[in-house]
Amino acid sequence: MAYDPTDGTSLTELIRLVRLRTGDFPQLQRQVETGDGVKQNFRLRETVYSGADVSVINVTLDNMDITYQTSIDYDSSWASFGSTYFPTGELVFIYSNVTWTDERIQEAINAAIDELFGDFHVIGVNDELATDGEAELLIETATGEDLGPEDRITLVEYHNGTRWVRLDSWHVRTTPTAKYVVFENTPVSGQSLRVSYAVRPGNLDTGTETIEGTAGLPSRAKEPLVLKATASLITDRLHHRIRDDRGHNTQNENSVKSYEIQNDAQFLSAKADTMIRKLRQDGLLSRVVF
Repeated sequence: MAYDPTDGTSLTELIRLVRLRTGDFPQLQRQVETGDGVKQNFRLRETVYSGADVSVINVTLDNMDITYQTSIDYDSSWASFGSTYFPTGELVFIYSNVTWTDERIQEAINAAIDELFGDFHVIGVNDELATDGEAELLIETATGEDLGPEDRITLVEYHNGTRWVRLDSWHVRTTPTAKYVVFENTPVSGQSLRVSYAVRPGNLDTGTETIEGTAGLPSRAKEPLVLKATASLITDRLHHRIRDDRGHNTQNENSVKSYEIQNDAQFLSAKADTMIRKLRQDGLLSRVVF
């Protein structure tokens, strides 16, 4: 079964939905430092990323724009003034930042897609196969591509001249690139076969690719997918706060505590699991792989 990669909910929209769940949209920051004529490097308090919406916007020295003099290392969030410029006076950095980059959210979305396989899957059918008189047959999708090692064959049928009949005497042989159906009783050459299969969801790599078209998941998987990805990201934040004493409220007044972050992650994960139980398909079965 072929899918249109532009049909459905796009990766760009999924990233927006995850940001909406976490409230992680670009926040404007204002940081004041004092230039002493010696110091040339200043660490920005919040992590900044180079991107269309998240970056350093403006740097001033005693209200004079010196943005052009400033070099930003986006990996470490250091602002530098090179070897010939030594600012003296009040430095003001205006910048925007987010907690997670689009790339990190994309990773969480793709991990959630893999996790949902089995609960949500699209069954493809190829009814144009025919046996060649051999004991095994290469199984292809309806578009003629070999099934990969992680794709699952769920049903094999043969046509008896009147109707399709379930075939039980077979198993699967898997290679690193394809799957074969091995018949315990060699079928008659030319006999028509119909194979049903579930293709393992693909990752979303570009903004226009969709969960329905590229990943091969039904539309109803969108909300659990967003919840799973959000819970994963919040767990990232939990690990960061556990390592940071701010997570235990020793420096910043009323800062978020690690157990509060953990509660949020567990709540979202449980909500996703509840939704999956309501929306999931029947269990995905396949023959033992040899």
